[in-house]
Amino acid sequence: MKNSVFSLFIWVALSIWALFTTVPSATAQQTTGYTSQVNQVFGEKLTFSLTGMPSQAVQQVQLVLRLPSESILVVEMVPFTENNKRFSAKVDMEISRLELLPFSVVEYYWQIQYVAGEKENTPPTSYHYADDRFTWQTVERQQVRVHWYAGDLAYAEQVAQLSEQVIHEGKVEYGLDEIPVIEMYLYARQGDLLNGWADAPAWVAGHASPAQNITRLAIPPGSGASLIMGELVPHELTHWLVYQVPPVGYRDIPVWLNEGLAVLAQKQVSTQLLGTLQTAAEQNQLLSFEDLCTHLPQDEHLVQLAYAQSYSFVRYLAETYGREKLLNLLAAYKNGVHCTAGVQKIYQKDFTTLQADWLGSLVPQNFILATLTTPYFWLALLLLLLPPLVWVGARHK
Repeated sequence: MKNSVFSLFIWVALSIWALFTTVPSATAQQTTGYTSQVNQVFGEKLTFSLTGMPSQAVQQVQLVLRLPSESILVVEMVPFTENNKRFSAKVDMEISRLELLPFSVVEYYWQIQYVAGEKENTPPTSYHYADDRFTWQTVERQQVRVHWYAGDLAYAEQVAQLSEQVIHEGKVEYGLDEIPVIEMYLYARQGDLLNGWADAPAWVAGHASPAQNITRLAIPPGSGASLIMGELVPHELTHWLVYQVPPVGYRDIPVWLNEGLAVLAQKQVSTQLLGTLQTAAEQNQLLSFEDLCTHLPQDEHLVQLAYAQSYSFVRYLAETYGREKLLNLLAAYKNGVHCTAGVQKIYQKDFTTLQADWLGSLVPQNFILATLTTPYFWLALLLLLLPPLVWVGARHK
Protein backbone atom coordinates (compact mmCIF):
# COMPACT_ATOMS: atom_id res chain seq x y z
CA MET A 1 0.00 0.00 0.00
CA LYS A 2 1.23 3.42 -0.88
CA ASN A 3 0.13 5.26 2.22
CA SER A 4 2.31 4.70 5.26
CA VAL A 5 -0.55 5.36 7.66
CA PHE A 6 -2.49 2.59 6.00
CA SER A 7 0.34 0.15 6.71
CA LEU A 8 0.58 1.19 10.35
CA PHE A 9 -2.98 0.15 10.99
CA ILE A 10 -2.82 -3.33 9.44
CA TRP A 11 -1.70 -4.99 12.70
CA VAL A 12 -4.57 -3.35 14.50
CA ALA A 13 -6.95 -4.62 11.84
CA LEU A 14 -6.01 -8.24 12.45
CA SER A 15 -6.90 -8.00 16.11
CA ILE A 16 -10.41 -6.73 15.42
CA TRP A 17 -11.31 -9.03 12.54
CA ALA A 18 -13.64 -10.97 14.81
CA LEU A 19 -15.80 -7.91 15.21
CA PHE A 20 -17.11 -8.45 11.67
CA THR A 21 -17.54 -12.19 11.99
CA THR A 22 -18.72 -12.76 15.56
CA VAL A 23 -21.20 -11.26 17.98
CA PRO A 24 -19.53 -8.39 19.92
CA SER A 25 -18.53 -9.19 23.49
CA ALA A 26 -20.14 -7.74 26.60
CA THR A 27 -17.58 -4.92 26.61
CA ALA A 28 -18.52 -3.87 23.05
CA GLN A 29 -22.30 -3.93 22.83
CA GLN A 30 -24.03 -3.01 19.57
CA THR A 31 -25.93 0.25 19.65
CA THR A 32 -28.45 1.97 17.40
CA GLY A 33 -28.41 5.23 19.32
CA TYR A 34 -26.26 6.98 16.73
CA THR A 35 -26.79 8.19 13.17
CA SER A 36 -24.09 7.34 10.62
CA GLN A 37 -23.71 8.92 7.19
CA VAL A 38 -21.29 8.80 4.24
CA ASN A 39 -20.80 11.51 1.61
CA GLN A 40 -18.50 11.22 -1.37
CA VAL A 41 -16.58 13.35 -3.81
CA PHE A 42 -15.96 10.83 -6.57
CA GLY A 43 -12.32 10.13 -7.17
CA GLU A 44 -11.25 12.19 -4.16
CA LYS A 45 -12.69 11.18 -0.80
CA LEU A 46 -15.36 9.59 1.35
CA THR A 47 -16.54 11.56 4.38
CA PHE A 48 -17.80 9.43 7.28
CA SER A 49 -19.81 11.15 10.01
CA LEU A 50 -21.46 9.97 13.22
CA THR A 51 -23.88 11.93 15.44
CA GLY A 52 -25.88 11.08 18.53
CA MET A 53 -26.68 11.89 22.16
CA PRO A 54 -24.72 9.43 24.30
CA SER A 55 -25.80 8.81 27.88
CA GLN A 56 -22.23 9.09 29.18
CA ALA A 57 -18.95 10.85 28.37
CA VAL A 58 -17.05 9.60 25.29
CA GLN A 59 -13.33 8.91 25.55
CA GLN A 60 -12.43 7.92 21.97
CA VAL A 61 -14.02 7.01 18.63
CA GLN A 62 -12.74 4.63 15.97
CA LEU A 63 -13.94 4.01 12.41
CA VAL A 64 -13.40 0.42 11.24
CA LEU A 65 -13.57 -0.33 7.51
CA ARG A 66 -13.30 -3.58 5.58
CA LEU A 67 -12.07 -2.84 2.07
CA PRO A 68 -12.85 -4.89 -1.05
CA SER A 69 -9.14 -5.30 -1.80
CA GLU A 70 -8.10 -8.49 0.00
CA SER A 71 -10.71 -7.79 2.71
CA ILE A 72 -8.19 -5.64 4.58
CA LEU A 73 -9.39 -3.76 7.62
CA VAL A 74 -8.55 -0.14 8.30
CA VAL A 75 -8.91 1.33 11.78
CA GLU A 76 -8.97 5.11 12.06
CA MET A 77 -9.02 7.21 15.23
CA VAL A 78 -11.61 9.93 14.64
CA PRO A 79 -11.76 13.36 16.33
CA PHE A 80 -15.09 14.19 17.94
CA THR A 81 -16.90 16.99 19.73
CA GLU A 82 -19.47 17.02 22.53
CA ASN A 83 -21.72 20.02 23.03
CA ASN A 84 -24.75 20.03 25.33
CA LYS A 85 -24.72 16.23 25.35
CA ARG A 86 -24.77 16.21 21.54
CA PHE A 87 -21.98 14.15 20.06
CA SER A 88 -20.42 14.51 16.57
CA ALA A 89 -17.50 12.78 14.81
CA LYS A 90 -16.29 13.16 11.23
CA VAL A 91 -13.33 11.99 9.15
CA ASP A 92 -12.29 12.23 5.47
CA MET A 93 -10.79 9.12 3.85
CA GLU A 94 -8.95 9.60 0.55
CA ILE A 95 -9.98 7.30 -2.28
CA SER A 96 -6.34 6.74 -3.22
CA ARG A 97 -5.61 5.51 0.29
CA LEU A 98 -8.54 3.13 0.27
CA GLU A 99 -7.68 2.03 -3.29
CA LEU A 100 -11.34 1.93 -4.24
CA LEU A 101 -12.54 1.15 -7.74
CA PRO A 102 -15.84 2.56 -9.03
CA PHE A 103 -18.89 0.74 -7.66
CA SER A 104 -16.94 -1.03 -4.93
CA VAL A 105 -18.72 -1.75 -1.66
CA VAL A 106 -17.11 -0.72 1.63
CA GLU A 107 -18.26 -2.26 4.91
CA TYR A 108 -17.76 -0.22 8.06
CA TYR A 109 -18.84 0.38 11.63
CA TRP A 110 -18.02 2.78 14.46
CA GLN A 111 -16.67 1.86 17.87
CA ILE A 112 -17.30 4.28 20.74
CA GLN A 113 -15.36 3.92 23.97
CA TYR A 114 -16.66 5.72 27.05
CA VAL A 115 -14.72 7.25 29.93
CA ALA A 116 -16.21 4.65 32.26
CA GLY A 117 -14.58 1.89 30.17
CA GLU A 118 -17.58 0.54 28.29
CA LYS A 119 -17.55 0.18 24.48
CA GLU A 120 -20.30 0.21 21.90
CA ASN A 121 -20.28 -0.69 18.21
CA THR A 122 -22.70 0.57 15.63
CA PRO A 123 -24.19 -2.17 13.42
CA PRO A 124 -22.00 -3.01 10.38
CA THR A 125 -23.10 -0.98 7.36
CA SER A 126 -22.30 -1.12 3.64
CA TYR A 127 -21.59 1.86 1.40
CA HIS A 128 -21.75 1.63 -2.40
CA TYR A 129 -19.08 3.82 -3.98
CA ALA A 130 -21.03 4.63 -7.17
CA ASP A 131 -19.61 6.57 -10.11
CA ASP A 132 -21.96 9.56 -9.98
CA ARG A 133 -20.29 11.46 -12.84
CA PHE A 134 -22.70 9.91 -15.34
CA THR A 135 -26.40 9.14 -15.72
CA TRP A 136 -26.55 5.37 -15.94
CA GLN A 137 -29.12 3.25 -17.75
CA THR A 138 -29.64 -0.48 -17.18
CA VAL A 139 -30.45 -3.55 -19.26
CA GLU A 140 -31.18 -6.67 -17.24
CA ARG A 141 -30.93 -10.30 -18.29
CA GLN A 142 -31.04 -13.55 -16.36
CA GLN A 143 -27.37 -13.53 -15.30
CA VAL A 144 -26.20 -9.99 -15.97
CA ARG A 145 -27.21 -6.38 -15.43
CA VAL A 146 -25.51 -4.09 -17.93
CA HIS A 147 -25.19 -0.42 -16.96
CA TRP A 148 -24.18 2.20 -19.53
CA TYR A 149 -24.28 5.96 -20.05
CA ALA A 150 -23.32 6.47 -23.71
CA GLY A 151 -24.41 4.72 -26.89
CA ASP A 152 -27.83 3.39 -27.81
CA LEU A 153 -29.89 0.54 -26.41
CA ALA A 154 -28.68 -1.86 -29.10
CA TYR A 155 -25.09 -1.34 -27.90
CA ALA A 156 -25.99 -2.36 -24.33
CA GLU A 157 -28.16 -5.26 -25.47
CA GLN A 158 -25.32 -6.61 -27.59
CA VAL A 159 -23.08 -6.70 -24.53
CA ALA A 160 -25.86 -8.32 -22.48
CA GLN A 161 -26.46 -11.00 -25.12
CA LEU A 162 -22.75 -11.79 -25.43
CA SER A 163 -22.44 -11.91 -21.64
CA GLU A 164 -25.30 -14.36 -21.32
CA GLN A 165 -23.66 -16.58 -23.94
CA VAL A 166 -20.27 -16.49 -22.22
CA ILE A 167 -21.80 -17.19 -18.82
CA HIS A 168 -23.83 -20.12 -20.17
CA GLU A 169 -20.74 -21.61 -21.80
CA GLY A 170 -18.71 -20.99 -18.65
CA LYS A 171 -21.26 -22.69 -16.41
CA VAL A 172 -20.99 -25.80 -18.58
CA GLU A 173 -17.19 -25.57 -18.82
CA TYR A 174 -16.61 -25.17 -15.08
CA GLY A 175 -19.51 -27.29 -13.85
CA LEU A 176 -21.35 -24.42 -12.18
CA ASP A 177 -25.00 -24.50 -11.20
CA GLU A 178 -26.46 -21.57 -9.31
CA ILE A 179 -24.32 -18.43 -9.55
CA PRO A 180 -25.13 -14.80 -8.71
CA VAL A 181 -26.02 -12.06 -11.15
CA ILE A 182 -23.05 -9.93 -12.19
CA GLU A 183 -23.15 -6.14 -12.48
CA MET A 184 -21.37 -4.90 -15.63
CA TYR A 185 -20.51 -1.20 -16.05
CA LEU A 186 -19.67 0.01 -19.56
CA TYR A 187 -17.43 3.05 -19.93
CA ALA A 188 -17.56 4.82 -23.28
CA ARG A 189 -13.95 5.98 -22.98
CA GLN A 190 -10.94 4.34 -21.41
CA GLY A 191 -10.09 7.66 -19.78
CA ASP A 192 -13.45 7.69 -17.99
CA LEU A 193 -12.60 4.35 -16.42
CA LEU A 194 -9.03 5.29 -15.51
CA ASN A 195 -9.97 8.70 -14.07
CA GLY A 196 -12.17 7.01 -11.50
CA TRP A 197 -9.46 4.56 -10.45
CA ALA A 198 -6.50 5.82 -8.44
CA ASP A 199 -3.10 4.64 -9.71
CA ALA A 200 -4.61 2.52 -12.49
CA PRO A 201 -2.11 1.27 -15.11
CA ALA A 202 -2.54 3.21 -18.36
CA TRP A 203 -3.10 0.03 -20.38
CA VAL A 204 -6.11 -1.23 -18.41
CA ALA A 205 -9.39 -1.44 -20.36
CA GLY A 206 -11.30 -3.75 -18.04
CA HIS A 207 -11.33 -5.01 -14.48
CA ALA A 208 -13.34 -7.63 -12.62
CA SER A 209 -14.01 -7.71 -8.87
CA PRO A 210 -15.22 -11.32 -8.64
CA ALA A 211 -15.92 -11.30 -4.91
CA GLN A 212 -18.30 -8.37 -5.36
CA ASN A 213 -19.83 -9.64 -8.65
CA ILE A 214 -18.75 -6.49 -10.50
CA THR A 215 -16.90 -5.90 -13.75
CA ARG A 216 -15.99 -2.63 -15.46
CA LEU A 217 -15.23 -2.41 -19.19
CA ALA A 218 -14.10 0.41 -21.48
CA ILE A 219 -15.97 -0.25 -24.74
CA PRO A 220 -16.48 2.82 -26.94
CA PRO A 221 -19.81 2.66 -28.80
CA GLY A 222 -19.49 2.63 -32.57
CA SER A 223 -18.26 0.53 -35.45
CA GLY A 224 -15.37 -1.04 -33.55
CA ALA A 225 -17.38 -1.97 -30.47
CA SER A 226 -18.05 -5.57 -31.50
CA LEU A 227 -14.37 -6.40 -31.79
CA ILE A 228 -13.60 -4.93 -28.36
CA MET A 229 -16.60 -6.72 -26.83
CA GLY A 230 -15.34 -10.02 -28.21
CA GLU A 231 -12.11 -9.61 -26.27
CA LEU A 232 -13.06 -7.80 -23.07
CA VAL A 233 -16.43 -9.36 -22.19
CA PRO A 234 -15.30 -13.03 -22.24
CA HIS A 235 -11.97 -12.12 -20.64
CA GLU A 236 -13.36 -10.36 -17.57
CA LEU A 237 -16.32 -12.70 -17.19
CA THR A 238 -13.94 -15.67 -17.14
CA HIS A 239 -12.16 -14.20 -14.11
CA TRP A 240 -15.55 -13.98 -12.42
CA LEU A 241 -16.55 -17.52 -13.46
CA VAL A 242 -13.26 -18.96 -12.23
CA TYR A 243 -13.91 -17.29 -8.88
CA GLN A 244 -17.26 -19.14 -8.66
CA VAL A 245 -15.56 -22.53 -8.97
CA PRO A 246 -15.29 -24.12 -5.52
CA PRO A 247 -13.36 -23.94 -3.25
CA VAL A 248 -12.83 -20.26 -2.47
CA GLY A 249 -9.04 -19.90 -2.94
CA TYR A 250 -9.19 -17.48 -5.88
CA ARG A 251 -6.07 -15.59 -4.82
CA ASP A 252 -4.07 -18.82 -4.82
CA ILE A 253 -4.52 -19.25 -8.59
CA PRO A 254 -1.28 -18.43 -10.45
CA VAL A 255 -1.51 -15.32 -12.59
CA TRP A 256 -0.46 -17.25 -15.71
CA LEU A 257 -3.36 -19.68 -15.32
CA ASN A 258 -5.94 -17.04 -14.42
CA GLU A 259 -4.99 -14.79 -17.33
CA GLY A 260 -4.38 -17.70 -19.69
CA LEU A 261 -7.91 -19.02 -19.14
CA ALA A 262 -9.30 -15.51 -19.65
CA VAL A 263 -7.50 -14.93 -22.96
CA LEU A 264 -8.38 -18.47 -24.09
CA ALA A 265 -12.08 -17.61 -23.61
CA GLN A 266 -11.90 -14.52 -25.84
CA LYS A 267 -13.77 -14.63 -29.12
CA GLN A 268 -10.62 -13.46 -30.84
CA VAL A 269 -6.97 -13.01 -29.89
CA SER A 270 -5.14 -10.15 -31.58
CA THR A 271 -2.33 -10.91 -34.01
CA GLN A 272 -0.31 -8.25 -32.21
CA LEU A 273 -0.45 -10.31 -29.02
CA LEU A 274 0.68 -13.45 -30.84
CA GLY A 275 3.39 -11.48 -32.61
CA THR A 276 4.72 -10.31 -29.25
CA LEU A 277 5.11 -13.94 -28.17
CA GLN A 278 6.80 -14.92 -31.43
CA THR A 279 9.33 -12.09 -31.21
CA ALA A 280 10.16 -12.81 -27.57
CA ALA A 281 10.62 -16.53 -28.28
CA GLU A 282 12.92 -15.83 -31.23
CA GLN A 283 15.01 -13.41 -29.16
CA ASN A 284 15.06 -15.65 -26.08
CA GLN A 285 13.32 -12.95 -24.02
CA LEU A 286 10.37 -14.86 -22.64
CA LEU A 287 9.25 -14.06 -19.10
CA SER A 288 9.81 -16.40 -16.19
CA PHE A 289 6.70 -18.42 -15.42
CA GLU A 290 7.85 -18.51 -11.79
CA ASP A 291 7.39 -14.73 -11.75
CA LEU A 292 4.04 -15.08 -13.49
CA CYS A 293 2.90 -17.32 -10.65
CA THR A 294 2.36 -14.25 -8.50
CA HIS A 295 2.17 -11.03 -10.51
CA LEU A 296 2.08 -9.27 -13.86
CA PRO A 297 4.96 -7.02 -14.92
CA GLN A 298 4.61 -3.24 -14.62
CA ASP A 299 5.80 -2.38 -18.13
CA GLU A 300 2.97 -2.28 -20.67
CA HIS A 301 4.88 -4.20 -23.35
CA LEU A 302 5.83 -6.90 -20.86
CA VAL A 303 2.22 -7.12 -19.71
CA GLN A 304 1.21 -7.95 -23.29
CA LEU A 305 3.94 -10.58 -23.40
CA ALA A 306 2.68 -12.00 -20.09
CA TYR A 307 -0.83 -12.32 -21.53
CA ALA A 308 0.52 -13.93 -24.70
CA GLN A 309 2.70 -16.42 -22.81
CA SER A 310 -0.07 -17.31 -20.40
CA TYR A 311 -2.53 -17.86 -23.23
CA SER A 312 -0.12 -19.97 -25.25
CA PHE A 313 0.94 -22.11 -22.29
CA VAL A 314 -2.63 -22.73 -21.09
CA ARG A 315 -3.75 -23.52 -24.63
CA TYR A 316 -0.85 -25.99 -24.93
CA LEU A 317 -1.89 -27.70 -21.69
CA ALA A 318 -5.51 -27.93 -22.81
CA GLU A 319 -4.72 -29.27 -26.29
CA THR A 320 -1.97 -31.64 -25.20
CA TYR A 321 -3.37 -33.06 -21.97
CA GLY A 322 -7.07 -32.21 -22.19
CA ARG A 323 -9.41 -29.74 -20.51
CA GLU A 324 -10.20 -32.11 -17.65
CA LYS A 325 -6.61 -32.03 -16.38
CA LEU A 326 -6.57 -28.27 -16.77
CA LEU A 327 -9.65 -28.03 -14.54
CA ASN A 328 -8.00 -30.41 -12.08
CA LEU A 329 -5.03 -28.05 -12.01
CA LEU A 330 -7.34 -25.12 -11.28
CA ALA A 331 -8.94 -27.08 -8.42
CA ALA A 332 -5.54 -27.95 -6.98
CA TYR A 333 -4.52 -24.30 -6.91
CA LYS A 334 -7.80 -23.23 -5.34
CA ASN A 335 -7.13 -25.82 -2.65
CA GLY A 336 -3.88 -24.03 -1.82
CA VAL A 337 -1.30 -26.09 -3.74
CA HIS A 338 1.80 -24.04 -4.62
CA CYS A 339 2.33 -22.88 -8.21
CA THR A 340 5.11 -25.29 -9.18
CA ALA A 341 3.75 -28.14 -7.05
CA GLY A 342 0.39 -27.98 -8.80
CA VAL A 343 1.95 -28.71 -12.18
CA GLN A 344 3.92 -31.64 -10.74
CA LYS A 345 0.82 -33.04 -9.06
CA ILE A 346 -1.47 -32.94 -12.11
CA TYR A 347 0.92 -33.50 -15.02
CA GLN A 348 3.59 -35.62 -13.28
CA LYS A 349 6.28 -33.33 -14.67
CA ASP A 350 8.26 -30.59 -13.01
CA PHE A 351 7.53 -27.04 -14.10
CA THR A 352 10.85 -26.65 -15.95
CA THR A 353 10.27 -29.76 -18.07
CA LEU A 354 6.71 -28.79 -18.90
CA GLN A 355 7.82 -25.30 -19.94
CA ALA A 356 10.51 -26.82 -22.17
CA ASP A 357 7.90 -29.06 -23.82
CA TRP A 358 5.68 -26.02 -24.43
CA LEU A 359 8.56 -24.01 -25.83
CA GLY A 360 9.44 -26.86 -28.17
CA SER A 361 5.89 -26.83 -29.47
CA LEU A 362 6.28 -23.16 -30.41
CA VAL A 363 9.20 -23.71 -32.83
CA PRO A 364 7.19 -25.17 -35.74
CA GLN A 365 4.46 -22.59 -35.24
CA ASN A 366 6.95 -19.75 -35.18
CA PHE A 367 8.75 -21.07 -38.25
CA ILE A 368 5.58 -21.37 -40.29
CA LEU A 369 4.27 -17.99 -39.16
CA ALA A 370 7.59 -16.30 -39.84
CA THR A 371 7.85 -17.96 -43.25
CA LEU A 372 4.37 -16.96 -44.37
CA THR A 373 4.81 -13.37 -43.24
CA THR A 374 8.15 -12.68 -44.92
CA PRO A 375 8.10 -11.18 -48.46
CA TYR A 376 11.03 -13.38 -49.49
CA PHE A 377 8.85 -16.49 -49.22
CA TRP A 378 6.33 -15.10 -51.68
CA LEU A 379 9.10 -13.88 -54.01
CA ALA A 380 10.68 -17.33 -54.03
CA LEU A 381 7.29 -18.95 -54.61
CA LEU A 382 6.66 -16.62 -57.54
CA LEU A 383 10.05 -17.44 -59.09
CA LEU A 384 9.33 -21.16 -58.77
CA LEU A 385 5.89 -20.90 -60.32
CA LEU A 386 6.72 -18.38 -63.04
CA PRO A 387 8.46 -20.75 -65.55
CA PRO A 388 5.64 -23.35 -65.54
CA LEU A 389 3.06 -20.60 -65.90
CA VAL A 390 4.97 -19.08 -68.82
CA TRP A 391 5.28 -22.51 -70.47
CA VAL A 392 1.55 -23.22 -70.04
CA GLY A 393 0.73 -19.80 -71.43
CA ALA A 394 2.99 -20.35 -74.42
CA ARG A 395 1.34 -23.70 -75.26
CA HIS A 396 -2.06 -22.06 -75.42
CA LYS A 397 -1.02 -19.39 -77.91
